[in-house]
Amino acid sequence: MRQVLSRLRAEDRGITLAELLVAMALSLIIVATAAGFLGASQKAQGSVNRIDQNTRVSSNVLNEMSRMFRGATENPVVNATSTPAFIVATPTLVRFSAFVNLSSSETKPVMVQFEVTGGQLVETQWPATAVTGSDGYWTFPSYPSAPSMRRVLAPAVASSTATPFTYLPNDPAAPALETVGDPSTLDDVRYVDVELEVGSTTVGAYSNVLTSTTIGLPNVMQENL
Repeated sequence: MRQVLSRLRAEDRGITLAELLVAMALSLIIVATAAGFLGASQKAQGSVNRIDQNTRVSSNVLNEMSRMFRGATENPVVNATSTPAFIVATPTLVRFSAFVNLSSSETKPVMVQFEVTGGQLVETQWPATAVTGSDGYWTFPSYPSAPSMRRVLAPAVASSTATPFTYLPNDPAAPALETVGDPSTLDDVRYVDVELEVGSTTVGAYSNVLTSTTIGLPNVMQENL
């Protein structure tokens, strides 16, 4: 009987300190591995969310710019030659008249400006005023005057987009127009090349979305046939 009890006590001695330390070390490794996977998963999900958001912003930007550029139209002048649709056209700023007006039931042109400034893409609009005693003639306020609307289309544009706007003539084989300022050159614009890196002001950031498109100006082309 004593031998049986002695054997039972020996088998019920529990675990040793070395065994406990090994078990704790293994537990810590498992916890650290799981935490690493969780952290990587959260970081990846955050990147996916930022890319999705930046893609949506880029899509909205292109939709708005396409809508406005396609509505670009020459502005008729009483007893004079119509002024070109484009008023100012530089690599970072473009201002033009367009028959796109969704804020009023009255059909009238609007002066639109897109500008990359301070790491943002900003849209500004000015309403036209009917010329007294005329039918279908409009004037725009002198720049800079208080706009009717100003909004940020893209809150962060990378500085790599040094020339977001490039202007092309009617001939696809012809070189792009340089920074334009005189009316004769402004009147040559038939396409606008838009290239923007949206997401952050850091060039090449992982979540940035680079978008590029060429927008035709159907009204201007029709007017100059």
